[in-house]
Amino acid sequence: MPVHLNPIERALFQLCTTITIGNGARTSFWHDRWLDGEAPKDIAPDCFRWAWRKNHSVAAALTARQWMRGLHRMNTEPAARQFVVLWNRLQQVRLADQEDTVSWRFTANGTYSASSAYDVQFHGSFGDQNWDTIWRAKVENKTKIFVWLLLQRRLPTNDRVIKHGGQANPICQLCHIGDETTTHIMAKCSYATEVWRTMATRTQLFVPPTLNMHRIKDWWTRLSAANSQHLDRYSQVIIYTAWNIWKEFWRRVFDNKAQRPSQLVEVITQDLHDFSLAREQD
Repeated sequence: MPVHLNPIERALFQLCTTITIGNGARTSFWHDRWLDGEAPKDIAPDCFRWAWRKNHSVAAALTARQWMRGLHRMNTEPAARQFVVLWNRLQQVRLADQEDTVSWRFTANGTYSASSAYDVQFHGSFGDQNWDTIWRAKVENKTKIFVWLLLQRRLPTNDRVIKHGGQANPICQLCHIGDETTTHIMAKCSYATEVWRTMATRTQLFVPPTLNMHRIKDWWTRLSAANSQHLDRYSQVIIYTAWNIWKEFWRRVFDNKAQRPSQLVEVITQDLHDFSLAREQD
């Protein structure tokens, strides 16, 4: 039975796994990070935009160069350069008879385990980060992994795409004003600020000022410290609010749909309610 992932869950899965191509039948050509750890849509975003078939498997896309269908419409120099880069990298790909394999990056044998996900807290980029607060939080596992990636600046924001030589719109898709960074999206964006302000009013969460705050780690540390007396309770609010702001960001990118801050607050409130009910029934 296939597992259906939304774009956010797929992005988190891709960041934590490594794909080794065999026959290419189970791997998405454009979306999965199978080409030396990168997804073709990130290597050549303009080509992805013009491609007719965006959900081909690697095997189907490479057959008779199906991945090139629609690219004859490209009419810009950046798109042409991206095409050449992607073309050259694809020339090294050779399919085999065995199935594609997916490996978990944090165990020696490549097999996922809950303990390995928890052990990651001791190998994070921030040696002084209190990872235990995150892993002990009474929230869904996918949101814990999201926060772990967020605090290490490993989420696929456009500032990282540009930094690594890719083409992307640097402007935040939530406020359409500031540069798209993890710190901006979570803490400084006017849209996110309104969501945090409303959640603070509803839950008595204290949200510290973000003026002069430039690192995502600083934002998280101050937010946690400001609510340290009741952090077990407030960690749910903080994590689900951050998670839903990130989902709203990608909803606009992938689905071209937008919710007002007040609407997103209702979604967050419902998530918290639903999770509490689920825990009571366990």
